[in-house]
Amino acid sequence: METSNQAALSARLPAHRRWLTPSESARRPLPRRTLMVLGAAVLVSIPTSPESIALSEILWSLSIMVSLFAACSLANWLEQRIYTRLLAVGSFARVIISSFVPLAGLFGGTLAIALLAILGSVLADNGVMAVSALLAMLWFTSSAFGSLVIVMLDVTISAIVSDFRSRIQLAIFSLLSMSTLFILGIYAAGRALGGAIASMDPSKLEGKVTIQGTTISADELRFWLGAEGTSDIIALGTVLLAVALGLPAILSACGKLADAVMERLHPLRQAFEEVSHGKLDVRVEEGGSRELRLITSGFNRMTESLDATLTDLDARNRDLALTNEATSRFVPFQFLELLRKSSIREIERGDQVELDISVVFSDIRSFTTMAEAIGPRDTFAFINRYLAEMEPEIHREQGFINNVFGDGIMALFHTGADAALRAALGMLAAVQRFNAALEAEGKKAIFIGIGMDSGSLMLGTIGGRDRLNCTVIGDPANSAARVEGMTKLYGASLLLAERTHQRLTARESYLIREIDRVQALGKNESFALYECLDGEPGARRNQKWSTRDAFSAALADYRRGDFATAQRAFTELEKRAPDDRVLAVYLERCRRYLEHPPADWDGLTRLETK
Repeated sequence: METSNQAALSARLPAHRRWLTPSESARRPLPRRTLMVLGAAVLVSIPTSPESIALSEILWSLSIMVSLFAACSLANWLEQRIYTRLLAVGSFARVIISSFVPLAGLFGGTLAIALLAILGSVLADNGVMAVSALLAMLWFTSSAFGSLVIVMLDVTISAIVSDFRSRIQLAIFSLLSMSTLFILGIYAAGRALGGAIASMDPSKLEGKVTIQGTTISADELRFWLGAEGTSDIIALGTVLLAVALGLPAILSACGKLADAVMERLHPLRQAFEEVSHGKLDVRVEEGGSRELRLITSGFNRMTESLDATLTDLDARNRDLALTNEATSRFVPFQFLELLRKSSIREIERGDQVELDISVVFSDIRSFTTMAEAIGPRDTFAFINRYLAEMEPEIHREQGFINNVFGDGIMALFHTGADAALRAALGMLAAVQRFNAALEAEGKKAIFIGIGMDSGSLMLGTIGGRDRLNCTVIGDPANSAARVEGMTKLYGASLLLAERTHQRLTARESYLIREIDRVQALGKNESFALYECLDGEPGARRNQKWSTRDAFSAALADYRRGDFATAQRAFTELEKRAPDDRVLAVYLERCRRYLEHPPADWDGLTRLETK
């Protein structure tokens, strides 16, 4: 029955909790090895005769000892099994049945001895089976008597004392008292028997007495019975014989008493083992002595608290995972990795690292006009839909979006210029798919321009005490934005600055041509400008790529200042590639320079705006 503490704890626990209660003594399986040893000992004794050679006598003696030990083990197992079954019945029935068990052992043992004696005589086992059965009967009967004593003590003491610790103490005291009284009683009976024998009239003893083949004459027997101290010797022998017969009972009673103590500790040990394997749904019945109740109650509170803590921790971890996932939308994990931070909580203002990065800057053509036409709400929805198409292409090449400027995207790639170029081409392909969806909805297609530059950048955090921003600072970031702006001038989809072109490890895998050499406003250095044709529509791409050599020759004339020759070459090329807007740009420049020749010509295009 549950204690009040246990009932209260049960009310707080979910239904799936498992209670570990003091179990019955372990139901040990049939000792098959013992049976095998007993059978082997009997088989050894069958062909062996004690009258044969010395080796046979040794084997016969060993078989006797082994068979006796095995027989006692089997008897002990059987008695323990019967006692275990009795624990499941009521107290009164347990006492009644326990009283009949020793008598049943005597009756069954006698019958077994008779049958085995007959079988042994047939097999000529020299009495091994009969002797083993006799010792097993004595061991079983004595052990059953010890169990009877424990059952009676348990029923009696439980009715008087409720505390488990006090019951164990009283049981031990009772066993010691009963053992002492038993020994004293046997000793007194032995002395009485010895006195009765010593008081016999030796003169009435005539003839000879034969004991175990030894003949004792009447005179020797009269001398021994009349000797001083004979009664004490008989009393001591009686006590030793009684102790030998009662030893199984003593061992049985002590074993049952130890089982009663360990019975309370076993579920606690099992519970600790389960908790060590992470099973926190286990609870231990709170019973026994006050000390044991304190231990089990403390254990239950500990596991309940631990279970609640881990449940709360698991919920917090799930919430933290969702928070981290949400945070990564604002601060990419790649940004943290580049700063060598494992968590956003570790970021401080001013954290920075210098890296060689390729920057990809993209922008939607005529987006302002489109936004004014559809309104703010639809503009927000359109941008989110557009970015959802662009982001996977950037992530596929291990890049990440550092900033979004309305319709503009700045993506960073620390894995190399090739990865950045592949991502840019992927973005152009995604725009084509996006346009197909827009046209299916009856909406206008969009066009984007992409500019790329590479170089050393400072990546880090800037801001005040309460607001931080993750950004990059360096010329490649500014230059990529300016290169993207040049796509409008040259009618190109994808332009690369010279530093990105130099960092490409597989230039031959792409359709790239040089189209100009420019000097940005406020900059002293110039750089070559390249157009990647892989993202262009098929017809335009073919026109530009098929005229690349002639275009390079015309560009060389232009850079030498031979504007008339260059103008004729560009005019001829325009007929072959009417969709190449770069030709129109150079024809306009040649016309202007022919009318107004430049004073100091160096072949550079100087940008007048950022």
